[in-house]
Amino acid sequence: MHKWSDIKILQSYRAIKPWCQLILEKLNPNFQKGEHRGIALLFPMEILFEKYVANCLRRDIKAPWQLTTQASSKYMANDQKGLNSCFQLKPDLLISKERKNHHILDTKWKLISSNENNFSIEQDDIYQLFAYGHKYLNGCGDMMLIYPKHHQFEIPLECFYLAEELRLWAIPFCIETGRMVTSEWVERFPSLS
Repeated sequence: MHKWSDIKILQSYRAIKPWCQLILEKLNPNFQKGEHRGIALLFPMEILFEKYVANCLRRDIKAPWQLTTQASSKYMANDQKGLNSCFQLKPDLLISKERKNHHILDTKWKLISSNENNFSIEQDDIYQLFAYGHKYLNGCGDMMLIYPKHHQFEIPLECFYLAEELRLWAIPFCIETGRMVTSEWVERFPSLS
């Protein structure tokens, strides 16, 4: 970028120079002040994180295991006559084998901390996984909450028991390597090992 010139032939490219600098120099812009003008570049990080994790897992999962994104075959309730289902449940990732559901994985673009009360895991997320576990796994099996790895969440948390046979693991995902941090959870998820 230091060789960028404002000669006449390049004048028409002046408007894209801030974008080029932003991307090529890996800048973290402060749109409150500064010498450059431009528009904000925003991404729905929760969607990007979910898709990135799914693509990384797809690389590792081998047949006969299957990974389904946004599975949508189960509902929370039926109407009084049992004719209409309502409140569709859509886990981010469902791992199955021979048409049987084995694992539910849900990605969360949130920073949790192994030092905080309840690890900063939101109660609504636990309710959500509880519902997934009962409807997709019949209340028996292993599920995973996948969070970005950062300095306050570098190792997986100990397993939570949502029911006697329904376990939930909170796992850090290293964005740089595209892999989950391993621990004893690996034994419970043969599809991911």
